[in-house]
Amino acid sequence: MRDLYFDIHNVLGSEKELLEKRHLTDVTRYSRTDRCVDLDLTPKEFVKRVDQFLNNFPGTSIDSFFVNFYLDCQQSNTIDRWINFAMVRGVERINLLFLGRPYVHRTAQNKHYKFDSALFSETNASTLKHLHLEYCLVCHPTNGNFTLFKNLRSLTLRWTKLDEMFIESLLSNCRYLEKLCLIFCKFKSSMSKIVSSSLCHLKIFPCYLVSKEGYRLDVDLVLVDCLKLISLEYHGYGFDTLKLNTPVLKNINFSVSLEELNAFVTLCATFPELEIMHLDIFLKVTTSLKITQQLKHLKQLNLMICNPFILDNEECDPLWILNILQASPLLQKLTIMYTNSNFITNQKNIRDVEMFSHDEVKVVELGGCVGNWFEIEFVMNVLKYAHKLEQIVVSPYWREDEPSDWSHDSVWFQSGRKRMSEKLQEAYTNSNFITNQKNIRDVEMFSHDEVKVVELGGCVGNWFEIEFVINVLKYAHKLEQIVVRPYWREDEPSDWSHDPVWFQSGRKRMSEKLQEAVGLEKLIMADMDPASIRAAVHRERQAKAITEYDRRVREDAERYGTATFHVGDWHSLEVARDRMRNNHSSSKRVQRIFITNIKIQPQERIL
Repeated sequence: MRDLYFDIHNVLGSEKELLEKRHLTDVTRYSRTDRCVDLDLTPKEFVKRVDQFLNNFPGTSIDSFFVNFYLDCQQSNTIDRWINFAMVRGVERINLLFLGRPYVHRTAQNKHYKFDSALFSETNASTLKHLHLEYCLVCHPTNGNFTLFKNLRSLTLRWTKLDEMFIESLLSNCRYLEKLCLIFCKFKSSMSKIVSSSLCHLKIFPCYLVSKEGYRLDVDLVLVDCLKLISLEYHGYGFDTLKLNTPVLKNINFSVSLEELNAFVTLCATFPELEIMHLDIFLKVTTSLKITQQLKHLKQLNLMICNPFILDNEECDPLWILNILQASPLLQKLTIMYTNSNFITNQKNIRDVEMFSHDEVKVVELGGCVGNWFEIEFVMNVLKYAHKLEQIVVSPYWREDEPSDWSHDSVWFQSGRKRMSEKLQEAYTNSNFITNQKNIRDVEMFSHDEVKVVELGGCVGNWFEIEFVINVLKYAHKLEQIVVRPYWREDEPSDWSHDPVWFQSGRKRMSEKLQEAVGLEKLIMADMDPASIRAAVHRERQAKAITEYDRRVREDAERYGTATFHVGDWHSLEVARDRMRNNHSSSKRVQRIFITNIKIQPQERIL
């Protein structure tokens, strides 16, 4: 056993056992019930059992020592003894997580355990490579001895008290340190300047200090000077005063407001190797935002859009998402997640953003959807103008911090999904001319020896329409005619539609491309106007109705000796008489004929 892991369940038992033994109790605070540790009973039992295990531990070496439990300065001597135990056995990783999650909720009166590196200066500290401290107090060594940290590769400090002098001295003395995380730490006066020749990964969440008056004040990161830094995550303040010297930065993760986005993109444009960007964007009411700088090397972009409900304001324009996509010409994957999204009652019209175009993005993911107009507009334009798109994933689910803590709005399943499907179907039933036309291919493997008539409707002059016509003309050997027209319809026979681009440029484009095609004598371009289309449809309806009626009359007359004709005037009556005579031979004499006049009551007439 080389990895020692001590938490409340490993040491004291399952949650059911903890409740039975009163180690866990339910406490109600401000109308909320939390499950908390009994601080009078449980810490003593936890320390007792860990001591028993370590006193009987037979091993001479360990790789990692992990403690996750509610402990503080009252157990300082015990914790020091545990750390010494791990050090003398050549431990490489130490995690001391004293917030005791998920059960304990601390208060301001709890005092932190003091992690004093001077206590371990005489031990074999050269093996320690990874250190994670939570809810501790870290002091600068009085003698400047950083022996404990000399081979440190990663350091994570969470909810820990420290001063900027410790961080700056650590960075200058630890030449192997590659990763530093400062998460919700309390500084004495100001944020440290991050200057390191070895640091590769830096993660900082909002840190603070407490003024003399007792007020909590945010502290800003002002300088990051790390020539080897490839990953930077910063969720804090003072973006406008931050200075970065990170020439090989590849991955950046920031929190910015929408008003700061343009300035942030301008900053990121100075990183020549930046490939991955993650942004937490806090929306405020804004007009359309135009990105002025290009992110020339960006390949992956993740956007978490917080509080999108403010998009209900009519002045807000979400086209900035398409703008930042277009400003990243080499982008391969785009992920967007709306958090706490809600359905807007005042839905706007869906726009066709013709100025948008992208030739590289392959995968787009859109999370937190409820069926709002701007979600549909984004999907529609990406489908239309992202020419190499392989898939777009639309989901109602979103998350913020915890990877497994997914949420969603039930309106997606009630109406949002159906609304988006209907809007997209409505938008894409119409033919649309593609701006990025491809080369026309000669499909030599295609051949057909029977087809005589081909009709192609809904044309606008796209490359694939022209390619189809050329290959059918060339390789359909018994073709008699191919009809190309711009009109299309769905259900109603008279409800014909078309895209005006056919008359503006599509017909000319197709004619020019087909000039050298074989078999042009078989091609018919049917450019009928809508009135002619309606007249043709009416004639088509009449012809079909007459044919069907004659068929039924013949069957009825032969079977029953009776036929019925519906007429509206004497001319129709004469037509009915002629058809009756032509359709029935003398050998099958018709006994009675019923003539129904639509203007009078049905009556029997003798012809």
